[in-house]
Amino acid sequence: MSHNKRLLLIITENAFKGMAQIAHYLAQNFTVSISLDYLKSLEQIFDTLLDMPDLGSPYKGEVRKFIYKKYTLIFYRYDAQYLFVLNIIDSRSNPVLKLLT
Repeated sequence: MSHNKRLLLIITENAFKGMAQIAHYLAQNFTVSISLDYLKSLEQIFDTLLDMPDLGSPYKGEVRKFIYKKYTLIFYRYDAQYLFVLNIIDSRSNPVLKLLT
């Protein structure tokens, strides 16, 4: 799909909770600095997906999957105006999802 204008980002509650869980894990088990760096890097990935929404691979129906930093799965879909980030999951926390990475 060709885009003449930049898409607008919508982060769902599920995706926000996923980001928060990963950030909390990083802060608790490593450092707050690593956690903040991770969140900033997600912002950069969102910017990239806004410009190139076909970057992720097809998952189910209109939903696409983008694998970030080997273990972070970003599920999203988009239309002519919006990029909807549906969920963000650390696949290491779910044995079934380990198969997807």
